[in-house]
Amino acid sequence: MRNKKVIKFSVILFFAMSILAFGYSLGFFTDFLPIRGSYRELYDSYQLFNRELFKYTGIAIAPMLLLFVFDNHSTNQYGIINKVLALVTGGFALFQSYFVLTQIEFLRSGYQLIDVEEVRIYYPKYELSEVAFDAAYIIFIGLAIAAVLLIAISVVNKKDKEVK
Repeated sequence: MRNKKVIKFSVILFFAMSILAFGYSLGFFTDFLPIRGSYRELYDSYQLFNRELFKYTGIAIAPMLLLFVFDNHSTNQYGIINKVLALVTGGFALFQSYFVLTQIEFLRSGYQLIDVEEVRIYYPKYELSEVAFDAAYIIFIGLAIAAVLLIAISVVNKKDKEVK
C-alpha cells in the first residue's frame, strides 16, 4: 500500500508540475508585450524563448496524459510501456527544466536594462516586474524534482510486484 501511495504521489506531482509549466508558458509573455515598441530585439528574444517553452511543454503533455491512460498513477504494474512512458516523459521534463533554467537569467539581465520611462511613453502605467523570472525557478526546479522522482519510481518498480 505504501509503495502504491508513493507511485500515485509521484505521478500526480509530476502531472501537476507539468500543467503548471504549461500554464507558465501561456502566461510568461503577457507582461512583456508593452516593451515591443521600445525594445524590439529584447521582445523578439522573449518571443523566441516563449515559443520554444510552449512547444516543449506541449510536447510533454501528450506522453504525460498517456501515463494516466495506462493507469500509471494507481497501479504498481510497471510494465515496459509504463516504464518507457515514465522515462521519456521524465527525461523530456528534465530537458525542458534545463532549457528554462539556463535561459532565464540571460532573459532577466536583458529585462533589467529596460528604461521604464521609455516604455511608459506607450504604456503610462507600466511597471517593471521580475515575478515571471522568479516563478520560472520555482516551477522548473519543482518540475525537475518531480521528473527525477517519476524516473526513479519507474526504474525501481518491478512488473507484477504484489502491493499490500
